[in-house]
Amino acid sequence: MLVRVTMRDVHPTRAGGPASASSVTALLRERVRALSLLASATLLTRVIVKDVLTRYTRTRPDYLEVADALRRAQDGRGEAEQRLAASMGELEGAVTGARELAVAAEFREARTRAVMNSVADGVVVFDRNGIIQSCTPSGERIFKVKPGALLATQLRLLIPSLELSPEIIAVGTREVDGRHIGGMLFPLEVTISPIASDEYPLWIAVVRDVTHRREVATAVAEARDAALQAVRIKSEFLATMSHEIRTPMNGIIGMTELLLDTDLDPQQRTYTEAVQRSGEALLSLINDILDFSKLEAGKLHMEHIDVNVRQVVEDVVELLRDQADRKGLEFACHVDHTLRDGLLGDPSRLRQILLNLVGNAIKFTPSGEVRVRAYVAEDLTSTLLVRFEVTDSGIGIDAETQTRLFAPFVQADGSTTRKYGGTGLGLAICRQLVERMGGRIGVDSAAGQGSTFWFTVAFARGSTADEAQPAQTGVESMPPARLSVVKRTPMPRTDLAPLLVAEDSTINQQVALGMLKKLGLAADVVANGREAVAALARTTYAAVLMDCQMPEMDGFEATSEIRRREGSARHTPIIAMTANAMQGDRERCLAAGMDDYVSKPVRIEELTAALVRRIGRKGDELATVPQAAPDTPKVQLVEADPFDRALLEALPPGLRAGLLVLFFQEVPMRLERVKAAVQDADAAALQAAAHIFKGDAATVGARDVARLCRALEQSAQQDDLGDCEPLVEQLEAALARAQAALPDTAPDQCAA
Repeated sequence: MLVRVTMRDVHPTRAGGPASASSVTALLRERVRALSLLASATLLTRVIVKDVLTRYTRTRPDYLEVADALRRAQDGRGEAEQRLAASMGELEGAVTGARELAVAAEFREARTRAVMNSVADGVVVFDRNGIIQSCTPSGERIFKVKPGALLATQLRLLIPSLELSPEIIAVGTREVDGRHIGGMLFPLEVTISPIASDEYPLWIAVVRDVTHRREVATAVAEARDAALQAVRIKSEFLATMSHEIRTPMNGIIGMTELLLDTDLDPQQRTYTEAVQRSGEALLSLINDILDFSKLEAGKLHMEHIDVNVRQVVEDVVELLRDQADRKGLEFACHVDHTLRDGLLGDPSRLRQILLNLVGNAIKFTPSGEVRVRAYVAEDLTSTLLVRFEVTDSGIGIDAETQTRLFAPFVQADGSTTRKYGGTGLGLAICRQLVERMGGRIGVDSAAGQGSTFWFTVAFARGSTADEAQPAQTGVESMPPARLSVVKRTPMPRTDLAPLLVAEDSTINQQVALGMLKKLGLAADVVANGREAVAALARTTYAAVLMDCQMPEMDGFEATSEIRRREGSARHTPIIAMTANAMQGDRERCLAAGMDDYVSKPVRIEELTAALVRRIGRKGDELATVPQAAPDTPKVQLVEADPFDRALLEALPPGLRAGLLVLFFQEVPMRLERVKAAVQDADAAALQAAAHIFKGDAATVGARDVARLCRALEQSAQQDDLGDCEPLVEQLEAALARAQAALPDTAPDQCAA
């Protein structure tokens, strides 16, 4: 009898469940005992057979044949015993191997169970009918059930919205509502994937309780909404404070300017000038705080318009000239002649940066000099990188302070006993403005050895940036010490109808009327937008100065109503006067139909410039002289002296001579460009050439030349070049008269 041990005995089928190491060992031991009993039985049989054969062969010879058969059988059993012994050895090896496999399987199973139990996500195995086959302890904790309670449970009871039909079991991750056994719903993230099996298809679902994540997301959304609300409230607060602060500041500064134009004794003038300086200082602080707040909120609007770098630098030098003179400082500027017109950027912000840096240089320089320089640092294909330097011989800055100088609220001396005042915001604002303009800012300094503040700005190229245009004035060719650029401020026309002032503040009404009176203009006053609309319905006004915030009807609504009533028949210029200084104010004014914008406190220079832009300049007859026949265009010229002698006399002798020499040296080139543009019928080229020529002529007071160039420029703007050839002939004649009036500036004499 042979005992066969098969692998089915070692590895039971799935119906019996997986075998443990102990069960396999017990099974094998049972088989070994059976084999041992078989061996014992075989040995006993051999003994009995031998005894029987011995007895019967002696007494009965007829049993010899039986004995031989028994011996042969006995020999066969010996062979069987040998084979049995070999099988026993193989069996023992199989038992040892099976035991090792079972131990390894138990270890892997224990390790897998430990890993699955330690994972925070739950793992649920289910079949095509949604019946749960197994679930990890994490899954049981997520659904708040006791261990083993989910076996044979429908998965739909735990995830009601999950579609589980075999055709539409979706594989992937989604967020659904889970349900605790108690019935409470909670947010659950489920990832479903199939388990490969041909016999019995299963799916595995990894579940995660995302209640905390959803709470965090909700908290973040609420915090974001609160932050946006805070920003909106802050912006509204800044706009309100800007209006509330600037309104009285307009009265203080405006009335002080008017008071200084009256007859005051020395003591009164001293007191009034002190009030004016205090008002200017307070306004500067207000502007710094508002600018910093707008930059911090990312709400500062940057323009992208034509920039005349030379003009901006010269304006800054001229504005701060008096401060330098009062301290006895040498004040000079140098603008490189390679800088061209036709650049695009933000001239107002460039002027703001320069005013801050140059103002600081003057403030922190007790004696010595302050120099301003601008030159091309890098000429790129589409941009021009310009470097500006402000150098002084003042107190200097130590290395430690330089590292934090451009941070907000930082001053070289932050003590309460400091000699120099300020908010510490100016340089921080400059840094952010420069970075917004595509540049960098820095300082080179040492304590007691003066400072050089520098910054770069990337200007885009405009339509005329590639023209070779030398300097429009002779500033850079003059000796650097004590340079001065004197400009004549154009005045608005006074031969028109009166103006209308719409302003609810009595003080601001007085300021506006006083400034207009100083300019020689008459005006009527109304207190709100409704009265302004009614006044324009009764009377024709040359322009309207419109406050934006007024009772009953504000300036925006009033402007819209005025434009609706005028239609296309009329267009009264409306200039906004607003105490707001936030982003979008200017755009809102223009969108409402206003033509221009001045910010309170209103400066007489800004008001004058706006009026000139909208109603024309005083003495400018181009706007009023009737047009002659097309073949004989006329521009009214000065009968006697072609130069503005008052302007020339106001210039220092050395600068006056240099400007005139440079002007006449460039006349042939300027004239040739104008003539070439007219001949080629190139309106854009003519507009650019005439504009530059006009500026040069106005700088030296060549009135006839400037007016003719302006007429050419206007024709080019209207793309009407039919009358330009006669204007060019008049221009040549005016240039000849101008040169004859100043024979000592002839080009040949200058060259000699």
